[in-house]
Amino acid sequence: MSSKMKFLILTVILLCFLSISFAQAPKVKNVIFFIGDGMGLESVDLSRIIIVGKDEYFTFETAPYVGIAKTFSANTLVTDSAAAGTALATGFKTNNSWLGVTPDEKKVKTLLEAAKEVGKSTGLITTVTITHATPAAFAAHTTSRDEIPVADQYAEYKTADIYMGGGLAYFLPKSDPQSKREDNRNLIEEFKKAGYEFISTPEELDKAKAPNGKLLGLFAVEHLPYYMDREFLKVNVPDLAEMTEKALDILSKNPKGFFLMVEGGKIDWANHVHDAATAAWEVYEFNEAIRVALDFINENPDTLIVITADHETGGIGLSTGKYEINPEVLINQKLSCETLATLVKGKKDDEIKQIFEEYVEITDLKPEELQKIKKATAIDIADVISARAQVGWTTTSHSGVSVPVYAFGESAELFAGVYDNTDIAKKIAELAGYTLSE
Repeated sequence: MSSKMKFLILTVILLCFLSISFAQAPKVKNVIFFIGDGMGLESVDLSRIIIVGKDEYFTFETAPYVGIAKTFSANTLVTDSAAAGTALATGFKTNNSWLGVTPDEKKVKTLLEAAKEVGKSTGLITTVTITHATPAAFAAHTTSRDEIPVADQYAEYKTADIYMGGGLAYFLPKSDPQSKREDNRNLIEEFKKAGYEFISTPEELDKAKAPNGKLLGLFAVEHLPYYMDREFLKVNVPDLAEMTEKALDILSKNPKGFFLMVEGGKIDWANHVHDAATAAWEVYEFNEAIRVALDFINENPDTLIVITADHETGGIGLSTGKYEINPEVLINQKLSCETLATLVKGKKDDEIKQIFEEYVEITDLKPEELQKIKKATAIDIADVISARAQVGWTTTSHSGVSVPVYAFGESAELFAGVYDNTDIAKKIAELAGYTLSE
């Protein structure tokens, strides 16, 4: 037998072995899918430095298996959250701003819907509106990411047993001053009639029993405030970890298991306006929710946890050309640039200097920095702070870079390697016994 023939035979045997090993991998009972919106590896690195220090790690970074996922959408190399969310939810590429449909407008099944088909309980959690692109990609099908039609689809199909986040404005009738609807449908009442327990405060979250296993939690008119602002703004909203803990408590009562998607939605928002410190604290909140899930997996080893991002936001550069960064500037920042913008608006130079001394610990603002800060926009203030920290940004939008994938628990090893973001959905479906669209 020739050496070439031996090589071909060995290759075939190896491929068969790998195929069989995947097919025979134990099916997982529970899936917890974490998506850090806009959380590229650069954001993870910078957030780590700011929050825990360069020599330490976030909990999710201790994953025994790490992969890299490509992020391009069907119609562009730079995806938006809707197309990326659809890839992660369905295993199919689509066009930017489309949800749960392919480029030919064919409706495709999501992981959440597939889990429901086999009797699993399901949940969606986010720190932005529950109708925003990422959660919507798991429970809606439309060629527009407009949030009112998404809310209407939620109310019609009720595919998830648990919805938690912001977005009250899209569920209230037009007659309510907080509503953004153009009709008088009261979706909250429709959910209640379908057996959902409705809650809107952390206290109600803590006491929630969800006797039917169904819960609708809307904790803000639109998005939840940034994590680092909540004490200063005196807002009463639950942390992502608290929502995750309650969801796990409810969903785990189903003996068949569950599928839960948890989004850290405002990492993306902070990176859009170049606010690295605020993004870092959003990553911290995201990490705390993952810690809750890891506590759960210790008692429920038949659970798979997958953590990734839909895309990177901001095109972050750790250095602006001097072989150094100055993270102390970002470590000292106590409020988001969004909130700082409201504080400096209309203020005189001396008042602005006092605000920056108190909340950013900068005591030597230069005239050109003051002029930029006086524009009172989050991005102008963030750019002043970033320049001092020697952190660069290439865009106020998304970039086309690949994103990290971290996996814990049952069959986590299958998420190592480099692959397309659509493969994440396919791997999860295969392992959990779901059937996605072909």
